[in-house]
Amino acid sequence: MSSLAINERRLIRASAGTGKTYQLTNRFISRLLRGVPPSQILAVTFTRNAAAEILNRILVRLARAASDPEETGRLGEAIGEADLQPARCREVLGEVVDTLQQLRVSTLDSYFNQVATSFSLELRLPVPWQMIDDIQTAELKREAVRRVVNQGNQAVLRRLVNLLAGSDAARSVEDTLVGVVTDLHRIYRETEAGTGDKAWKWLKPPSRPGRSEIDEVVKAMENAPLPEGSSWQKAHQKAIAD
Repeated sequence: MSSLAINERRLIRASAGTGKTYQLTNRFISRLLRGVPPSQILAVTFTRNAAAEILNRILVRLARAASDPEETGRLGEAIGEADLQPARCREVLGEVVDTLQQLRVSTLDSYFNQVATSFSLELRLPVPWQMIDDIQTAELKREAVRRVVNQGNQAVLRRLVNLLAGSDAARSVEDTLVGVVTDLHRIYRETEAGTGDKAWKWLKPPSRPGRSEIDEVVKAMENAPLPEGSSWQKAHQKAIAD
């Protein structure tokens, strides 16, 4: 693991299991001990488990340093505070516990959600708004499929379902369609504009070939060399006839 200070900030480069959480808690505790209010320190990570681990280590290390002089010495050495005293650790621990609800140790998703909520009007989001969970997402997909099915041509829909289901006839119609919607929705969201159908209109469908173009293709097929074997000859004759 290596670290690089950039204008009083520190970039830590490390692989898994090399002590990133330890270094992050050192930085967090160091700022607390220097008088920075807990509510003004932000620690974000990718998962809830990692965020919970960071918060737990902050509290545990402060609590141990507040009650055990040896732990105080270890913490002081880790954060570059050689004269750190247990009394100071107890004071900071009390501040953290008293303002625990303001402590900003969370996931990146949670932090972005808070920012978006704070600037809902500027972002033109409805007020109030919320992120939907997996259960709500599944229900919305099913509702969308129901609406399309109710508005569509039943004969076309039956043909579509048969093509999609293939040999898996045991699956329900709804499950089959929802599965397709789920798979294609991921692709749709990666297109140029995941809003409406603009992403699909830039590619124009090819025009139908004219009679002369068809004749040219047939002539090319008639003159194409074939491997030896009767099956190739039969397939060649059938393709030209069709």
